[in-house]
Amino acid sequence: MKFFHLEREFFRYKPEYLAAIEKVLDSGSYIEGHLLDEFEEKFAQFIGSKYAVALGSGADALTMSLKACNIGIGDEVITTNFAPAALLVSIVNSGARPIFVDIDPQTGMMDYSLLDQAITPFTRAIVPFHFNGFCEDMDKINEFAQQHNLLVIENAWQAVGTYFKGKHAGTFGKVGVFSFYPTTTLGGFGDSGAIVTDDKDLYELLKKMRHSEHFDINIERKTFISRMNEIQAAFLLVKLRYLEDSVYRRQTIAQNIMQRLPDVNFLSPRIGCEPNYFLLSFITEQREKLLKFLAENDVHLNVYYPYVLNKLDKSNPLYYKQYPASEKLSKQIIALPPSVDMTKLEVDKIVSLIQKFYNEQKG
Repeated sequence: MKFFHLEREFFRYKPEYLAAIEKVLDSGSYIEGHLLDEFEEKFAQFIGSKYAVALGSGADALTMSLKACNIGIGDEVITTNFAPAALLVSIVNSGARPIFVDIDPQTGMMDYSLLDQAITPFTRAIVPFHFNGFCEDMDKINEFAQQHNLLVIENAWQAVGTYFKGKHAGTFGKVGVFSFYPTTTLGGFGDSGAIVTDDKDLYELLKKMRHSEHFDINIERKTFISRMNEIQAAFLLVKLRYLEDSVYRRQTIAQNIMQRLPDVNFLSPRIGCEPNYFLLSFITEQREKLLKFLAENDVHLNVYYPYVLNKLDKSNPLYYKQYPASEKLSKQIIALPPSVDMTKLEVDKIVSLIQKFYNEQKG
């Protein structure tokens, strides 16, 4: 059993996907055409923002957001130490230095009690990461940001369809960035991403930046080239029509699995969060043994993430700092895929095998 079954989703909507491709090819417009405009408008409406700018990847969206907000060389950005490596790369590519904060081990997201320790005279922004399709407590993040005059740039790569107190993730800060990587809840057919904002001036700047109309050799941080093509926009318009149903199915599968595995220590969302369950992650001290047992029974799970960010960048002085909670989580976390395309038989198989493993450990 594979971790993801993207081919099943393609076959489910195959006629609509093929019609979308044909529409693009017949138009002769492959970059920045009317389908991209339509997708940006409809995605912004779904998220609850005034504006959306679609780009080549979620990583580009984060880098470009930082640059557009004049954050770069000499500036520091507070973020989590437990996230995909692309988060670190995106911040570094902006010219800024990431300042890592350890996590709350039960949510996998930032420990807010440690935020004050991360502030320096060079801190310009905070980048919360909505890990696992959960959402950070944005009330606490924004309160902290206001106290210290920081910009909030939300990394919502994994959070399309996630809400906090009834408001969509990615709409609490200056900007929110999203990824349409194929395995996300609104996955495309290749890399792509988007930025959302309510700031009209920032929106107009981002539109210019993505194809270097704003190029100025003396203002390097204001240049970028990253565009979503028309075929990608056409695919995502199809998937956007079914997004709410897809998220509901993920949530239903996740709840089913958690209810049937009461002995498993699943990560928990923050109070007030309605997660999309991009992943369903849990903690075990016997990760390698469990992974081996499942693989022997043809169930192949993934680890998100088997590293911590500060240990990926030897140029950052924080490389040598200890982050005990995130380091421990990186050694114990396993992810289940509450995918919309998992069959009942596959769910039953995963649940029964994990039950068997835990029962054997008890006995």
